[in-house]
Amino acid sequence: MYLKELYSLFNKNWYLAAAGYNAGENKILRAIDMYDSTDFWELAEGSYLKRETKDYVPKLLAAAIVAKDPAKYGFADVAYLPPIEFDTVVIPSRTDLDLVARLTGVSTETIKELNPALRKWCTPPNYPQYELNLPKGTKSAFLSAYHRIPIEERYSEKVVYSSYRARKGDSIASIARRFGADPKELSAINNLKQTRKLRGKILKVPVDPNCVPPHAARTTSTAEKKKRNKQIVQYYTIKQGDTLTSVARRFNVTTKIIAVWNNLKPKGILLPGKKIIVAKSGESSSS
Repeated sequence: MYLKELYSLFNKNWYLAAAGYNAGENKILRAIDMYDSTDFWELAEGSYLKRETKDYVPKLLAAAIVAKDPAKYGFADVAYLPPIEFDTVVIPSRTDLDLVARLTGVSTETIKELNPALRKWCTPPNYPQYELNLPKGTKSAFLSAYHRIPIEERYSEKVVYSSYRARKGDSIASIARRFGADPKELSAINNLKQTRKLRGKILKVPVDPNCVPPHAARTTSTAEKKKRNKQIVQYYTIKQGDTLTSVARRFNVTTKIIAVWNNLKPKGILLPGKKIIVAKSGESSSS
């Protein structure tokens, strides 16, 4: 689904869609603006895109070419596995995968294997009609049990842990205070005694996201990741007399990026009353 959205975003250009799938759409949009080109091969000649993205598109093309005629490329005796069969259900609200596993009578790993797009322990937030794959034959029993569970019990926040290397002068109390943790819990998790010297020791710390110091060596909390990865889109309603150039100047972006965001022709006419995207923010740091 994401790849199809990128295909539409980049004016039905599969090369740019594939590059965006690997690097993030905003990374490719910036490259388009930087090099003033929508030709992936021209973008790949520059130094802005990472080697991984530059290689990803040709590798994808190679895989597609081989798949069309595998024998031609030496894959004549491939023992193909039978296709995986599964049921699909629509999930109305964010749901823990371990709950799904319990209701279908399989392991959480099985649910994850059937849904490789899910990288977390639950279905996506703010995605009320998410299509989830279930083991074949479990759909009816799952839905029957699922709808009896209150919405607030379908998802629960998981404890987030960070790694922190203790420095000179650190104590259990000071570290707990810094991360918003309970000193007793911190001690128990790391099997520590109150009098033990901590300098240089790497600790596992239960984190309150609101109390994490910016300099702490840690993993990113779930709450921070959601905030960082959430993309905010700003729309503008076209008024009589507006042009792509005037709108771009008003919102301090290039006409090329607005055209790409809205699947418009660079010199196309803007229809009064139509909403278009004029800004995006909150992009993923992986872009």
